[in-house]
Amino acid sequence: MNEKKVLENRLLAHQNNEKLVKEAMEIVDKLSMIEYDPNFKKLFKKVVIKSRTDLTFIIGNENINDLDLLNLPKALNSKYQIKVRAQLYDVDFGVYFNS
Repeated sequence: MNEKKVLENRLLAHQNNEKLVKEAMEIVDKLSMIEYDPNFKKLFKKVVIKSRTDLTFIIGNENINDLDLLNLPKALNSKYQIKVRAQLYDVDFGVYFNS
């Protein structure tokens, strides 16, 4: 019985994530790639800044009260190089889908 409940919970979580991804992709398709578009705020609800070189963008549910913000598993990880004064930094960032 417990195993059945665990499997059902995984299935529901997976379906919710699929819905979040579809909604996110619809917003991405509408964003302008040429000029500033304020609709990006609809996509990225929150950002968690662990340090100036480690960012996690949250997509989906805006309620983050129950999340361990310093240990969110990131999907779609990438790096971006920024220059602050004369120093170059590699910023690691990723996306967390909050269902």
